[in-house]
Amino acid sequence: MSAMTTGKVGDRLAKLDATRSNDKMLVEHSIMLVNVHWSRVRPESEQLFRMSRVLYAYATRDFAEILYIGKSLTTSVGQRWNAPDKHAFWSDLQNERGIFGHQVLIGDMQLGDGFRFSRQLLADVESLLIYRLQPWGNIQCQTSRISRPGLTLKCLGDWPSNRAVFRDW
Repeated sequence: MSAMTTGKVGDRLAKLDATRSNDKMLVEHSIMLVNVHWSRVRPESEQLFRMSRVLYAYATRDFAEILYIGKSLTTSVGQRWNAPDKHAFWSDLQNERGIFGHQVLIGDMQLGDGFRFSRQLLADVESLLIYRLQPWGNIQCQTSRISRPGLTLKCLGDWPSNRAVFRDW
């Protein structure tokens, strides 16, 4: 990646951090607060590709758009990236959108005291993000989903969206 491209991405991330600091949504009345710390996969952080029990997202190279949000429970993020069910996504991304490169982000859920990780919680967090953000590449959870009232997500770190707090009603 060139210094110019790195600068643009860095500027965009700095702008997103400033936007997030002004986020007005309150989280103190949540029954369950889940912080999701997002990290961009870089050549020096390829170990992130081996993670499971996490969320992942594909974004455009400049972080202007989140293209897809998924979860990796029993397989690694890298295995999901190479999975046969993703072949149509990659083909459509190139043929329909003209996008030939992307960023991969890993979302590690951090739960408050008294809460445990579960398969269902991971699915609920994924579906809330998909439902609220409507990524181009996601098909499920676009129009309806089973809610978990009281769940509030706070996306931190390298999260590329201007919106960083999501509340399930």
